[in-house]
Amino acid sequence: MSELPIKAHSFDAILVESCVYIMGFEEALKQWQTVLKADGLIIVSDLVWLTSKPNEKYQSFWSTEYPAMSNVDTRLVQAKKLGFEVLDDFTISDKAWQNYLQPLQARVNALKASMPESQAIKDIQRKLDIYQSHYGSQFGYHFFVLRRNAL
Repeated sequence: MSELPIKAHSFDAILVESCVYIMGFEEALKQWQTVLKADGLIIVSDLVWLTSKPNEKYQSFWSTEYPAMSNVDTRLVQAKKLGFEVLDDFTISDKAWQNYLQPLQARVNALKASMPESQAIKDIQRKLDIYQSHYGSQFGYHFFVLRRNAL
């Protein structure tokens, strides 16, 4: 993701969902803006804090899972600093998130019996437990619709 073999300024739009944590929000935007045309769009989601005082349990969990996690205001400042215009931003609704989590939980439940020692299943279940308990009040996935300023 950080070494795209793509010609500079070749895309009109990029859609990136739920993977910015791999590089970090700022670094991802820096890397991807080079392949966007002037006035190109990037629509990106990122896991953010939705409260200024996160519960210690969730702060501890996310400090190991996504140390660069921040709040919406910080992400907006970062995007603007890198030369993006913010066209829109919004948090994914609890309903939309449940539409993803419920089938995932059902699949994990189905696999637990045949894979009781699977670390992957345990890790996914741990995240599901965290998501189910405080998604939307403590943290959430937030979309940013950004336009790259003209070159």
